[in-house]
Amino acid sequence: MAPDLRIAAIGGAAEVIDPIIARRMLGPGWTSRLLQAVLLDLLTHEDPQEQVRQARIAYARRGTVLREHLKDRAVDTSPGDGINVWIPVEDERNALITLAASGIRVAPGSPFIVGPESGQTGSGIRITTGQLPDDEAGIEQIAEALARAAGGTRQSGASTR
Repeated sequence: MAPDLRIAAIGGAAEVIDPIIARRMLGPGWTSRLLQAVLLDLLTHEDPQEQVRQARIAYARRGTVLREHLKDRAVDTSPGDGINVWIPVEDERNALITLAASGIRVAPGSPFIVGPESGQTGSGIRITTGQLPDDEAGIEQIAEALARAAGGTRQSGASTR
């Protein structure tokens, strides 16, 4: 079994935090001092914070550019908040295969739809802006492939996952 190298800092009301702590205790229930030191560095030193700020700006710009190019191709997308762009597609499986054949990796949307009460129906794909190129021409090429893979479905109001 490999070590879990994920760590996060969390704060909030006890009724929110206590269930998280209880769930965490189902696993090893401890975090190595090395990971604690890394998190402390990330939270308190200027360089990592600036890198995160720059990443946030770059991801937001990429998402905006992608949404604009998809809108030009009559493909509706999720609103512009978050690192992911949700695109409704006619056939999720076909879209995944088509995009993979073009060398474009996206996540299937169906695992992120909770149920009918969530307001989400149909199928979709999820694109992470962190994986998009920085140049607009590269994003435009990806948008063209995404539009082809999306098929005939044009739904509004999808939410970022």
